[in-house]
Amino acid sequence: MDGKQMLKDCGEMRGHVLAAMRGVDDLERILAGAAGQVDEPTSSSVAERGEGQ
Repeated sequence: MDGKQMLKDCGEMRGHVLAAMRGVDDLERILAGAAGQVDEPTSSSVAERGEGQ
């Protein structure tokens, strides 16, 4: 394998790694959004604690 082929392969791998990292960032944003929705008090949990009356 010559140097040019190695550089080409490294460039392709770097592209895959960057795409995977973007995917992880997107997934973290989605999970953070889902966690935020779960953490928001629902009307039933607020009523159980006697808040908002």
